[in-house]
Amino acid sequence: MVIAFSGGGTLGHITPALSFIQEIKSRSKKVKIIFIATSKDEKYDILKNNINITKIYYLKAYGKPTKITDYCKTIYYDWKVLSTIKKILKEEKVDLVVGMGGYISGISIYIANKLKLKTIIHEQNSVIGFANKINLKKTDLILTTFKKTVGLEKYPFKTKWIGNPRFMDALKVKKSAFLDKKNILVTSGSLGSYQINHVMKEFMNSPFAKNYTITLISGKKYYDEIVSTIPVRFNFLIKPFTNNLLEEISKAGIVIARAGSTTLFEILGTHTPSIIIPSPNVTHHHQYYNAKSLCDEGLIQMIDEKDFDYLSLNEALDETIRKYDSYLEKLKHYQIGDVNDKFYQEIVKVMNRGEKDESD
Repeated sequence: MVIAFSGGGTLGHITPALSFIQEIKSRSKKVKIIFIATSKDEKYDILKNNINITKIYYLKAYGKPTKITDYCKTIYYDWKVLSTIKKILKEEKVDLVVGMGGYISGISIYIANKLKLKTIIHEQNSVIGFANKINLKKTDLILTTFKKTVGLEKYPFKTKWIGNPRFMDALKVKKSAFLDKKNILVTSGSLGSYQINHVMKEFMNSPFAKNYTITLISGKKYYDEIVSTIPVRFNFLIKPFTNNLLEEISKAGIVIARAGSTTLFEILGTHTPSIIIPSPNVTHHHQYYNAKSLCDEGLIQMIDEKDFDYLSLNEALDETIRKYDSYLEKLKHYQIGDVNDKFYQEIVKVMNRGEKDESD
């Protein structure tokens, strides 16, 4: 059997796929795995050096649609990429295509459905993305990360909640028994965030910062500016990027982060109290809804970006430390089952079905 995974643009679409791939290879070494990503994803060593993937195709796709009409136009203009994907799927004799999110994933699933191949979508956010929305009717199975995902109301018969596999990876990470709750990790996704870096610059130049040990992962784009404007102190560490965010989270007492699905489930799995600032610059404000669903369960603290400054951050840190044991207790009781096993079982079911049902 040959399975093609597709996703990219950010690590949030790649690391969950690698967890799923590990599960498949641990159960069946004969399965061949290929990966279709974007040319921008070549910088990620975690993908490039993965021994479970036979071949990676890095394609230069131009589309960055923000609505369905734009998505259709983008598919038309990216016909060369579509032709390349069609050729890859045929030459590799692919049996199943798994879409992990991002534009490249959307067009890979689109072509796979045209070829009547079996397809599975893993939606990582609490609102269905454009790349997935256009493919819902023809896709065999839709797997979700959050219990409630907006946009799937018409497809309850082929939708199943399984969670994010990075939760399982995070559960395996051991945190130090002597961990300092005032050891703060700040991250804002693989691309970095101007607003979070700006607030951290103010916070780390304020008297409040002396109470904390801070590791700031700024993003390569913002690194030089941040380093030049933050004082050199023994309790500050600034990094442009990390290939292993899970390891960084495991060292932290509190995490300050965006509300990307993968980051959230790494935080949940490591049982780390957190302050989450959803990005407003995403489609359908899905990061807000990702964070709100967890905030409503008392698992995280959330601050709207419009209210986020160094003073509100200091207040949020004080509150998190006051309620630290309460957060830990709730995090330790949060369970979603074995995500990887559920994913594998769903693959088996899809592949055991007959020909693709075009009536869906």
